[in-house]
This record gives sequence, structure tokens and C-alpha cells, in this order.
Amino acid sequence: MKLSKPYPYLYRDIDRQGRERWRLRVPGRKTVTVKGQYGSPEFAASYRCAFEGAHVEKQGLVTKHGTIAALARSYLRSASFAGLSPATRRSRRYLIEHFVCKFGKLPRS
Repeated sequence: MKLSKPYPYLYRDIDRQGRERWRLRVPGRKTVTVKGQYGSPEFAASYRCAFEGAHVEKQGLVTKHGTIAALARSYLRSASFAGLSPATRRSRRYLIEHFVCKFGKLPRS
């Protein structure tokens, strides 16, 4: 009798800092990182969403008109931002998202 894997298409990766990551690699689809501790209910829910192709909502920019978050979101969607190199876009997006987490609800004034 052959035992089936509890999580098909799931692979363990160790990054260069030695951290363990679990990645779902379904043929024909993009690789998805599964969040949570292996075997936990959070991990099972994350795996199920990734396997079914469900879109997991990311806690990102809350955009209320006239706030710093709305200004940041409009910049991230702009043509000038899209024209930057991928490395520059990544670093700027990281900085902007961290700034918005602290000050995003404040008015733009």
C-alpha cells in the first residue's frame, strides 16, 4: 500500500539564512509560499487557499480619499513608478508600504 503525501506539490526550501519555507509548486501555475508553521491549522488553511487558487487578501494599503495611503497607492500605480527598474520598484514599494503602515490614515494636507 502506497502512502499519499498529506500536501501534494508541497516542497521544503531552505533559504540562505537557514530559514525553512514551504512552497506549493503546481505544474502550470506560479509558485506560492505557504504561510504558517508546518502542520498548524493556519498552515493547512493557507495551503488549501493556495492549492485551490483562491486569492488571499493581503493587508496592504487602506485607501481613503485624501489620505497618505491614497497618495501612495496612486504613485504605485503611476507610469513613472512602472518605468523604474524592478529592483528600484521593489525597494521603493517596501519603503512606501512601511511608511503607510505608520502614517497612512493621516490626511494628506
